[in-house]
Amino acid sequence: MIIDCISTDVAANLKGKKVTIKERWKYEPLTFATLSSSNEISPISVDIYPNPAFDVLNINIKGKTTVNDLVASIINADGKIMTEQGIQKDINNIDISTLVSGVYTVKVMENKQIVFVFKFIKIQ
Repeated sequence: MIIDCISTDVAANLKGKKVTIKERWKYEPLTFATLSSSNEISPISVDIYPNPAFDVLNINIKGKTTVNDLVASIINADGKIMTEQGIQKDINNIDISTLVSGVYTVKVMENKQIVFVFKFIKIQ
């Protein structure tokens, strides 16, 4: 999937000028492995989209795994947990409409063990 976005780094350096610079980002789902209760490696894929996000962040968990006690936390730049929600296998929608614009971290944990960390940009 190709995502068009404006580079915030470039935009910050051009403050006060009316210039729009677009970059093309190629989005690839991240895949990682986790140990199941029988100690067999089970690959799972976690997709987080859209990025940047406006009012809803989608977390899609796929793969051969039994999902036990999964929790997604959204953490601001100061390390404060802004929202925390139990999630399931497949697609989960997290309401981020009340968050202010900025960069946030999504942390997905299974049985209180971190299994996935991803950053996203919240826009107004």
